[in-house]
Amino acid sequence: MAMTAPLSTHQYSSAVIDAPADVVFELIKAMNFKWWHLVAKTDADKEGGTINICYKDNTIQKIRQLGYSLLDMSVAWEVVESEPAAPTFSAVHTITCHRVTTTNKCFISWSTNFSNDCTPEVIEDAKWKKSDAFKQLQDFSSK
Repeated sequence: MAMTAPLSTHQYSSAVIDAPADVVFELIKAMNFKWWHLVAKTDADKEGGTINICYKDNTIQKIRQLGYSLLDMSVAWEVVESEPAAPTFSAVHTITCHRVTTTNKCFISWSTNFSNDCTPEVIEDAKWKKSDAFKQLQDFSSK
């Protein structure tokens, strides 16, 4: 029987955004992703406590907010539905903004914990999408 190397199902990315952390967190906390060009629109379902995200590639995901902290400037959510089906059973995301006090910039981190059916391709795809998202966030926050 062939042995396979264990795979971490955690993916972490970070960046420094040239804007104050408070400004960046204002964009993040709304969870409407208007700063990210991959997202066409979002629709909050207040009754169900979920947000539907429609991506430009016609993927639709329903997410549920799991955490929110003004003190820590962080939001967390899980993907509860995806059409077409997501490549993993579950994904829990957390974005946190930190103040860089010497420069008045924002250090932002985005971590994702995937279920154990995750593949290396999913981890790599998440890494590149987050990198792109940070670039989009930089451009949007400097407007």
